[in-house]
Amino acid sequence: EQKPDLLFLDIIMPEITGMALAREVGRIAPDTPVVFLTDSEDYAVEAFSVKALHYVLKPMTESAFKECLHRLEERQSARKRVHIISSSGIQHMLFADEIQYAQSDAHYCNLHLSDGTVIKARMTQSEIQDTLGDSFLAISRGLTVNVEFIRQLGPRSCVLKDGREILLSRKNADEIHAAYAGYVFSRLSR
Repeated sequence: EQKPDLLFLDIIMPEITGMALAREVGRIAPDTPVVFLTDSEDYAVEAFSVKALHYVLKPMTESAFKECLHRLEERQSARKRVHIISSSGIQHMLFADEIQYAQSDAHYCNLHLSDGTVIKARMTQSEIQDTLGDSFLAISRGLTVNVEFIRQLGPRSCVLKDGREILLSRKNADEIHAAYAGYVFSRLSR
């Protein structure tokens, strides 16, 4: 079975939209990077929801193509970013994209991984936030979510890609939305 290294899609295509095709590709081969080529800026935020590598307005220039290749290299490096978390004397080496969210539990923090595993580490929420970095967003008291696992961010809650809905902190909702939007646009504009 062969998998493409990089997939270029137009948003507007006959029979199926590029966005729908990207979702189908994501279901079948979730690690396949997608670049959208389009005449419209209208779908940029939606492109992030399917983990688009880049969003390029037509016509594609040589510099835009080089930027796509640079982003591909960065994404592959980011996926390999390892966090070492200690739990009960055992050192766990975790890839950043394995961690869905971290939830406080008294003096511990439970790291929920994409494969369903939960690792209990003796760390505070702020230590977890410092360790995991800017791709993790504190969305409520004691809960930090990997932005890459957010399917939808609404006014009062966020829905993760596994369908789990998590309520946002009412007090910090505006800051959460601003941080999420900033992260989305920084990823799309790099």
